[in-house]
Amino acid sequence: MEIEVKNEGALTTFIITGRIDTMTAPDLENAISTDIQDLTMDFSNVNYISSAGLRVLLLAQKKIKGALKIAHPNNVVLDIFKLTGLDQALTIED
Repeated sequence: MEIEVKNEGALTTFIITGRIDTMTAPDLENAISTDIQDLTMDFSNVNYISSAGLRVLLLAQKKIKGALKIAHPNNVVLDIFKLTGLDQALTIED
């Protein structure tokens, strides 16, 4: 997994590429700081997310000061969000 970080004022964007799984979820968790106001995670290039990755998203929602948004998940990742009910707990944009 690779994370490209873009900062634009109070908005931080993570452009994530690859799989978010047990091996890579800690890297994503470490990239999320309490200094972040609003965070958008661009999932355009994420092809899989495991329960470890889902846990990091829930922790991120609590850790940052403002809003968390998941942008452009593919159908596989979106199905995982729907199966777990996280589509109701997270803000997801197509």
